[in-house]
Amino acid sequence: MIYEFLQISIKENSEDSFIAAVEKAKPLFLNSPGCEGMTLTRSHEHKGRFCLVIRWESIEAHVEGFRKSDALPQWRALVNEYFSEPPKGEHLIPVFEA
Repeated sequence: MIYEFLQISIKENSEDSFIAAVEKAKPLFLNSPGCEGMTLTRSHEHKGRFCLVIRWESIEAHVEGFRKSDALPQWRALVNEYFSEPPKGEHLIPVFEA
């Protein structure tokens, strides 16, 4: 398993609309082969900052599957208007869970 980690900063006063857009986008991820789930979290300390963590079966499922599918431009169309800057992303490999 691999985690896709996105730190997302959104424009002021658009939190509710952004959350609704991510809710609407859930099927784009969850119906993508190799997606094992996703979690959206909101920062307690920094207003307008969110973390989206998507669990993928493999990095290939994300990079070769989702990113090359029609789902990626659909995702961007739903959420890009809310970004105050481009999201910062990386892939994380689980070390342990307790």
